[in-house]
Amino acid sequence: MPAATTGPDRNPRRLLNLPVPPVVVGGSGGSGTRLVAQVLRWLGVDLGAPLNGAGDAMALVPLYDRHIGAVLGAGAVDLAALGSDLEACLRRHVSPFPPRRPWGWKNPRSIYLLPWLDRLLPGMVFVHVIRHGLDIATSANQNQLHRHGDAVLGPGWRGQPLPLASVRLWAVVNGRAADYGRRMGTRYVQVRYEDLCRDFQGAVRRLAVQLGLVPPPGPCPVPLAPAPPRWPALEPGLRQRLIEAAGPQLQRFGYLEPCDAGEFRQ
Repeated sequence: MPAATTGPDRNPRRLLNLPVPPVVVGGSGGSGTRLVAQVLRWLGVDLGAPLNGAGDAMALVPLYDRHIGAVLGAGAVDLAALGSDLEACLRRHVSPFPPRRPWGWKNPRSIYLLPWLDRLLPGMVFVHVIRHGLDIATSANQNQLHRHGDAVLGPGWRGQPLPLASVRLWAVVNGRAADYGRRMGTRYVQVRYEDLCRDFQGAVRRLAVQLGLVPPPGPCPVPLAPAPPRWPALEPGLRQRLIEAAGPQLQRFGYLEPCDAGEFRQ
């Protein structure tokens, strides 16, 4: 990943020092960010408007369309331009601005700008939503691969089986986000989709604690219809290729036993 800044770090003229820092939700497409956004709204977080059917913040789309490609492909980043565009998008996203209540936005592609968003928004919290890489690889949602695959993987990915290219993108993008998250300390919150499926109310309570939010009385009413994992139905040869391509990150996020990259944790 290119350097996150090209000038003095945290230049005061570039920062958006907001009274309440935002909660930003991102991850691979199809990872479950929509469900996490529903939980955040129940917890009292204003996720702005307008939103598309998936709950993505549409006001942020021009920012991502303009800057993600430049960030991924360049060794230098114009933080002043990025910061100016970010402020303009946020003024359209939430009103009044700046907000003085818990707020933020959900757009999976936020994950690509994480280091720069963190520098421009002091105190922001990033909620990193993760789903099994082999499920992402076999998802119908491959928008991020088609938009950003060339910049992340190089154009050679187009000659590979789509699931292989997809799992490679999953490994790189989520690995980089988790690496950067170490610098953020408690402002980096990791949520696995599988944990929401396994113990939804428990995962909601943990998320509330990590964000310092007080849940309303009673259980979270957000409906959850757990989607069965797709990876067990993969042809064994392809499954092994995907494991070999993303094994270290599959292990890192708890999807493989550390002792054997060829066997899934049951």
